[in-house]
Amino acid sequence: MVLALFLAHGALVPAPALAATVPYFAENGSNEAMLSEMAIHPAALRVGDRIYLAYQGESYDPYVASYDVVTGEWSGPYRVGVTALRLDAHGAPSIWVDSAGRLHVAYGGHQSRLFHARSAAPGDISAWEELPYIDIAGTYPQTMTTPDGRVLLFYRSAASNWVMRTSDPSRGLFGEAQTILLSDSTALWYADFRLGRTGIVHAAFARVDRLEVNAGQRWGRHDAHYLYRDTAGQWHDATGADVATPVTVAATAQARVLDSGTDYVNEISVKEDDGGRPCLLFLTGDGAGPGAYDWRFMRHDGSVWTTATVTTTDHFFDAGALRPVGDDEFEAFLVAGSNGADQGVGLSGRGRGGAIERWRSTDAGATWSFEETITPAERGSDFADPQLVEGGDSSAYLAFIEWDSDPTEFFNRVYLWGDTGLVARTVDIGIERLGGATRTETAVAVSQAAFPGGADTVVLATQTNYPDALAGAPLARRSNAPLLLTDGRWLSTATAAEIVRLGAKKVIVLGGTGALSYQVEADLKAKAGVKRVERVAGDTRYETALEIARKMYDPGRLSDKAVVVSGENWPDAACSAPLAAALDAPVVLVKRNALPVSSAALLSEWETTATVVIGGPGVISDDLMASLPGPVRIGGADRYETAALLARHGLDLGLLPHRAVIATGLDFPDALTGGTLAARARGPVLLTRPGSLSQPAARYLEWVADDLTRVWLTGQTDVVGAAVEEDVRAIAARGALP
Repeated sequence: MVLALFLAHGALVPAPALAATVPYFAENGSNEAMLSEMAIHPAALRVGDRIYLAYQGESYDPYVASYDVVTGEWSGPYRVGVTALRLDAHGAPSIWVDSAGRLHVAYGGHQSRLFHARSAAPGDISAWEELPYIDIAGTYPQTMTTPDGRVLLFYRSAASNWVMRTSDPSRGLFGEAQTILLSDSTALWYADFRLGRTGIVHAAFARVDRLEVNAGQRWGRHDAHYLYRDTAGQWHDATGADVATPVTVAATAQARVLDSGTDYVNEISVKEDDGGRPCLLFLTGDGAGPGAYDWRFMRHDGSVWTTATVTTTDHFFDAGALRPVGDDEFEAFLVAGSNGADQGVGLSGRGRGGAIERWRSTDAGATWSFEETITPAERGSDFADPQLVEGGDSSAYLAFIEWDSDPTEFFNRVYLWGDTGLVARTVDIGIERLGGATRTETAVAVSQAAFPGGADTVVLATQTNYPDALAGAPLARRSNAPLLLTDGRWLSTATAAEIVRLGAKKVIVLGGTGALSYQVEADLKAKAGVKRVERVAGDTRYETALEIARKMYDPGRLSDKAVVVSGENWPDAACSAPLAAALDAPVVLVKRNALPVSSAALLSEWETTATVVIGGPGVISDDLMASLPGPVRIGGADRYETAALLARHGLDLGLLPHRAVIATGLDFPDALTGGTLAARARGPVLLTRPGSLSQPAARYLEWVADDLTRVWLTGQTDVVGAAVEEDVRAIAARGALP
């Protein structure tokens, strides 16, 4: 769902509200709505009967939701404040509660201000007040409340030192910073600080070899270290020997518990077992791909460290959470195995993330057994960053996120889980119109909905012809960019303003000067402040499509699939963007009975082995289809049925049934620009007539009505009429809760 609270772009269809039950509590999460336990915590905590969950939503601003474990009622999410970061996930929130019951959130940072906000009233997350910022530049806030009511805040400073601040219990403000881990020109640290039951603080950290990083070894993270702070403020190693602070790079040898050699160490976190003994969880390995990294568990038994491998995974930034559950018993929630991209299902994180697995040990961590996969079994979805709920119990004690590698993505879901499974909530079904007075202004409205936090790149096409925009839609998705339209003679005023709002540094212009003139290029720099304009063009629409595909080409992400559409007629092809995005594939333009030379070259260069042919034999002939590699035809009796069939086919390739875009079937621009929103939201584009919802679109929506939570209508009522809204609402009502 996207809650009515977040429907800020366009006009929401009036009441009555429709409701649906979903297995997540928010879906406006950033691409990394919560960071891993190693980095920022707690992201969730239980106070009395209520769980509070903090995450990054639209534009990376912090949001908080709450869940009553007794009544099952949800509240929020509500926005806490505005971050200073742009398209940067490092400012995720840490949440805590003071002695008066008021909630606090630290957020932002990463070479910008580390902000501090407090709820206006105890237990109330609907209103927040800004307190003095914590630091001019800090990141990775980690908070904990001591038995005497003080809040300890650890974070990494602008100088890359790890520091600690202590709050004034009466005011909730923090005192001067005390440096704990001191960096220098050779090393810095990724650290995790945790409070023990008696008030001691455990610390685990990995070393970043700056010399390796400077030499091009990107991560350079090695070794595992452990220290603890007693209640008097003195730091010690695991044997109890004193360690002076700040701890210098040379002094960390005393804290080292694992020398990883040339292997890497990452995602290190520390927990305390029932006996007060420290336990470490981290990744270690030397490469990439399946089985490249071990999930390693270490525990200090009072005299020595014991170690065991839990399982393996494929990526340096897969994350995990360790949960001590009793004497000699542990659970580990781990991103493990391979992600969706490795399995070829598209629209995934393409590297990190995957399924989250639950592992258990009943012998103090000596051996581990797989229990279950806790994440939804959705084709093409990846999940990441499991975080334990501080103070949670069996009803709900783990939060995690849907992961996407796109930093401009704000359609990701955030989940709460307990022993009985995912915690459901009831949400309003959103039906939203995105329309302007012209096709150019409608494209702007779509961009505002799809990219509320801005974008570094824009793909720009002519508003008067479809082939360049059609072939450019997958390039826009690959570039994390909106697809905007303009008059071919000059840059349209609304488009210029939207590029300024997006903060785009680069615009990719599609087509030659006959499509978009040199004046458009000049206007991009003069009126929209764009620093870099890049033109992708060929002598014909087919050659332009080839050049666009070459612009997309990436050997590390090479798809063996292609979407084949007509270069002579737009209707059947107009809804191809979400499918091409799901396949991470180029769009190939063809003639009805001929494969242009440039299109054949595209298929060859991409080493295509499978093609999805969109449209019936009247659009792309059987003879031409037979000449294509591994063809599968998706075609209906007309454009409306073809769009609906594409929607169903897309569900087998990574699209989801929760969202859909509806556009007119009488003209191409709204369907093409709406396709970029649909691709980001992982839903289809359906076509309709102006006066009423087309029957194929209606049948598709009826088929997914039980899952439907969001529908966008592109264009004003003269394009997609008010009766279409009413038809969509009636279908949604049949699938809504009674």
